[in-house]
Amino acid sequence: MMSGLVVVLLGLGCGAPVPDVPAGPVEATVAPVSVQPLPGANRRTPKASWAADVDRYRGLLALNDRKVAALGEKRGAAVFSERAGLHFALYRLTGRDADFTSGLEAAAKAWETGKEQPGVRRAWADALQKQHRFAEALEVLEGLDAPGDRAARAAIRFELGTYEPAMAEIAALLEATGRLPDAGLAARLATMQWKLGRFEDAEASMALAQKAYKGADGWVRGWHHLLLGLMDLDRQRYDDALAHYRAADAAYPGWWLIEEHIAEIHLLQGRPAEALAIYDRVVPQTGSPELMGSRAEALEALGRKDDAEGLRAEARATFERQLAANPTAFGGHALEFLLEHGEPAKALELARANADLRPNGESLLLLADALEKSGSAGPAADVRAQVVASGWWVPPT
Repeated sequence: MMSGLVVVLLGLGCGAPVPDVPAGPVEATVAPVSVQPLPGANRRTPKASWAADVDRYRGLLALNDRKVAALGEKRGAAVFSERAGLHFALYRLTGRDADFTSGLEAAAKAWETGKEQPGVRRAWADALQKQHRFAEALEVLEGLDAPGDRAARAAIRFELGTYEPAMAEIAALLEATGRLPDAGLAARLATMQWKLGRFEDAEASMALAQKAYKGADGWVRGWHHLLLGLMDLDRQRYDDALAHYRAADAAYPGWWLIEEHIAEIHLLQGRPAEALAIYDRVVPQTGSPELMGSRAEALEALGRKDDAEGLRAEARATFERQLAANPTAFGGHALEFLLEHGEPAKALELARANADLRPNGESLLLLADALEKSGSAGPAADVRAQVVASGWWVPPT
C-alpha cells in the first residue's frame, strides 16, 4: 500500500554523512538507508518522542534563520547545507511537502556557491537521491572516499540495479569496523539482503544493528523495529509485523510512519474501523495522498463508498500537484495509486520514467504491472523474468 512512501521518506539521504534516513515509500520500497540518529538528538533522553523531535527541529531551523540573517552577504554554502539537512530531517518526521521543498531549495543554494566543498557535495547528492536522480547523485559523490561516501555510492549503485557489488562493498565496510560494528551499516546491509530475499541473513544483520546501537535515540530503535516489520509484511507474516510495529511505536511514540503501518495491518486483517481511527489522525498530519488512498480503502470497507470516492479524488488532485512540482521525486508514488485506480496510460508513462531513473527490481515490477494493465501481457512477463533473473526477490501475490 505504501511501499513507495518509505523510499522517499526512509531513503532520505541514503548514505551521505548528512542528516538522512527510506522507498520509500516507508515505503521501503525500501531504499537501503543508513540508520543514524536524528541530527541534534539528545543522547541523554532515552524516551525521545516524535513530538519532541519535531519541536527540536523547528527550533534548530529558527536558529539557522537567525544565523543566515546575522551573516548577511558573508553567509556561505555551509549554512544552507545545514538548513537542507534540518528540513529533510523534519520532513522524515512530518511527511509534509513543504519541508521537502524547503530542503531542496536550501541544498540548491548551497550547491550554487559551494560545489567544491565536500560537505556541500554530500548535501547535494542527498537532495538528488531524494528526487530519485541516482545517476546524478553518483556523479556528484565521485572522488570522495570517506567510508560514508563509499557507503553512499554503494547504496546508489544498488538502486541502479548493481546488487551484488553494492552489497559486497557495504559488507566490507561493516567488517572494517571490527569489534565495534557500525549499526547504520548493519541495517543498510540488512535492507539489501531483504530486497534480494535473503531473509535469514537480513534478520541476522538487523540483530547486529540492534546490538551495535548503544545510543538512546528512540528514532533509531523505532526504525530498526519498523524494518523488521516490513520484512515480515513482505512474507505475509502479519502478526509478526504488527508486533514489530508496536515495538517501534513503543520506542518512538507518535511517528505517523509507524502508526500508518499499524493501520495497514489492521486493514489486511479485516479491522477497518481500527485502521480508520489511525488514518483519521495521520492523513491531516501529513497531507499524504498515499495515506488518503489507504484511508479511502478503510472507508470503503466500512460501507462509506461516497466518502471513499471523494477522498480518492482529493488524493488524485494532490498527486497531480506533486507531479507538477517535482515529477522525479513523486512519480513512483503517484504510479502506484494510478495503477490501483484505473489510469493505465498515465501509469505506464510514469512507470517507464521511474524505471529509467531507478532500474532496480521494485521499479521494474511496477513497470511490469503497468504494462500488463495497459494490455501488454507479453512485455510484462519479459520484465518480470528479467527481475527474477537479476536476483531481486519477488513477493508472493
